[in-house]
Amino acid sequence: MQGIIIIIIIAIIVLIVSRKNYKNRTKNLSLNFSEYNKLIRDKFYSLSEDDQTKFLNSLEKDLYLFFDNVVLGKSKKLPQNTWSLQQQMLKQQEIMKIFKLFVS
Repeated sequence: MQGIIIIIIIAIIVLIVSRKNYKNRTKNLSLNFSEYNKLIRDKFYSLSEDDQTKFLNSLEKDLYLFFDNVVLGKSKKLPQNTWSLQQQMLKQQEIMKIFKLFVS
């Protein structure tokens, strides 16, 4: 009987710690996501208007929509879970790869 109680207590502690770690990870990813959006936005606005237009035309449709809505700040809503944040960070990385190729 005591063994079952100990296992239940350990399981509850594990669940509490895991939930706290998940929330902290999501919070840190959200901050990184926002900072990287700001960096991309600053680099984009440092281009001339013609270069900005050429850069936007070089993006694929899904990246263009992401860039226009999320990076340029037309949408203030951030993803709420770790998985969707990670997916959007991958899009940020793709945009920066294209940007670096475009600038060089």
